[in-house]
Amino acid sequence: SFGLHMYRVRGTFFASFDFHGFPYDWQKLDVTVQLPYTLPMRKARLVARAEARPWLASPGTSIWDVACATARNSFLDYANFTSIMMRGNGPFARWVGALLSLPPAEQFVEMGGGDLHPDNQRWGTATLSIHVARISNFYTWNFVLIIALLVFASFFSVLVPPASLDARLGLTLTVILGLNVFQIVVIDNTPATGYLSNMHSYCLFSTVLVWAVA
Repeated sequence: SFGLHMYRVRGTFFASFDFHGFPYDWQKLDVTVQLPYTLPMRKARLVARAEARPWLASPGTSIWDVACATARNSFLDYANFTSIMMRGNGPFARWVGALLSLPPAEQFVEMGGGDLHPDNQRWGTATLSIHVARISNFYTWNFVLIIALLVFASFFSVLVPPASLDARLGLTLTVILGLNVFQIVVIDNTPATGYLSNMHSYCLFSTVLVWAVA
């Protein structure tokens, strides 16, 4: 006989973000669900299905847009499954450690598999991949555009006579101070990383360009 069980899983998930393309970056968020040790693939299988829905947040408060969602099925073999279960120091990890000391046939009987059938040595997994894109309008209008206008304003220093050195330096330094303020705000609004994002590179290039024009 066959049966279908559906579960709703809620939780807090963590992912490593790549901020190279900030503020026009895309992120891929993976969530993997695994069957328990008592349900090898001979007894139960996961059916992976994904559907992209609007981001559940108050209007105007979300900074991400769900582009698409995909799902795929896979499995863990016996070696990978037991290595994952051994992580930690809880009673379940100790039980797996004792289990591995038994002969192979007895291991599968103890785990509920019953025999050495291939599907008793594999456990189903389902991975949901959510692709999100940052809503970048805020950064475009408040950072990218304003910085571009400041750089454009620095070109007016070319119209100042070379003899008026004070006026020329005053305009250039004013623009550079403005760029530095924006750079500090950008740094405060992004996590510390070991690389430059596109926005940081844009701020640095704008500062160098203003100096070059001066």
